[in-house]
Amino acid sequence: MGITKCRICEGVNLMRIGSLGNVSISNFTSRPAIGTKSPLTLVYCTDCTLLQLLNNPSRHTLYEEHYWYESSLNPVIQKDLKSVVKDALEEVKYKEHDTWIDIGANDGTLLSYVPKTFYRVGVDPATNLFPKLKQHTDKAILGFFDKATIKKKASIITAIACFYDLPKPNLFVHKLKKSLAPQGVAIIQLMTLSPMIEQNDVGNICHEHIEYYTFASLVTLFDRHNLEIYKVKTNAINGGSYRLFIRHKIKGSIHFSEKKYSVTELKKFFSRVKKNKHNFLKFVEQCKKEKKTIAVYGASTKGNTILQFYKLNSKDILCAIDVNPEKKGRFMVSSQIPITDSIPPCDYLWVLPYAFLGSFMKKENKFKKDGGKFVVCTPEVKIF
Repeated sequence: MGITKCRICEGVNLMRIGSLGNVSISNFTSRPAIGTKSPLTLVYCTDCTLLQLLNNPSRHTLYEEHYWYESSLNPVIQKDLKSVVKDALEEVKYKEHDTWIDIGANDGTLLSYVPKTFYRVGVDPATNLFPKLKQHTDKAILGFFDKATIKKKASIITAIACFYDLPKPNLFVHKLKKSLAPQGVAIIQLMTLSPMIEQNDVGNICHEHIEYYTFASLVTLFDRHNLEIYKVKTNAINGGSYRLFIRHKIKGSIHFSEKKYSVTELKKFFSRVKKNKHNFLKFVEQCKKEKKTIAVYGASTKGNTILQFYKLNSKDILCAIDVNPEKKGRFMVSSQIPITDSIPPCDYLWVLPYAFLGSFMKKENKFKKDGGKFVVCTPEVKIF
């Protein structure tokens, strides 16, 4: 049973846009496995313009059992988190021992850049990352922010790449408002709807990503809790993100221009990603005829969605390469593709987290010099 009301405005005018079917929740298993399945169906609220998953997947399965992403392993993300800290320090008149709360703190990378004059609070539900998080905090809370007990109000609250993961966004924002000092600032960075649509990013549709916000839907959400967005920065992280600067309401959120999508345009997105799928499967078949091999570069959550949508598995793909040492020797869920930490002899590296293509190609320059080629399926099938 899916939702019957919008998660933001509680409107009942929800239109079905498209579905990837019943998909295994992203995981990296110790032996080949299908995993736990949950639908990936998108519905659109015509009242507040929020595109969202119809179903709420298990938060325990997604985050508490084992969370596979670590910020510290990606130099691009490290640089971005440093810039978040820099922006925050420039926005707030802070004093010694003020509180800084980082929500979805992961392995503590962002908090490691925060001056130790702050009382640093990190909140994250991932049990496996908690020991690393504790090293960079004065107080580490194992759990979800909407259930956490934090007595001190924060001058700065950061929430990076987690705001679209919320089964109850109103509850989260209510808690954020209560936790924010009167002159405090919250910085929330998130992928939004427009980059996903424009770049045909089907991998962005995954069980972690419950909401696909427009700026209008974000204003609706924060306005319900007497908060305002007073500044927006854009960047290329994860294919395109907004960095929102939020405070207690003074005069209302700023105007921010972005493309608006009709229901027809949203449905055309599904037509385009199906075309990409068709073209990539033709490429795979051609490789088989020519006895050429393909390995996946980046055993990622987005990658698990794409592989299942394309119905590709270990019979089609040699292996997946990933820098996370915990993934080595494991398998991508459902597709059952084995994961290694080094590039085997192969002809193509299929970059699934396409937003990092530039840094990956730079890092693996030897592979390219030796005659290897990179391929992506987003925004379209292309060989480098």
